[in-house]
Amino acid sequence: MKNVSNSAKAPDLGMASFDLYTAKELLEALRDQFDTMEGSVVSYRNNRTEKNAAILAYDTNRSFYTWMALLRPIQEYVESSLATIDEVDK
Repeated sequence: MKNVSNSAKAPDLGMASFDLYTAKELLEALRDQFDTMEGSVVSYRNNRTEKNAAILAYDTNRSFYTWMALLRPIQEYVESSLATIDEVDK
């Protein structure tokens, strides 16, 4: 039998589940950003003008920072949730 302290706080699986659902939503937003970027690339391929090249460059720069802003919290949510789940499995 394990020695369990009354002051020990049980891992919050509900929060871990919430974090994973949040990560899922962030991944969906990231996918939408990739779809937007794909549209810009296809548009540029179909109509290679200086204006479209500028739009593609702007979209690429904006998308990169958006992707990075989405990827960091996704990683944090997943790592936090996995740590909580691992704690429950001990």
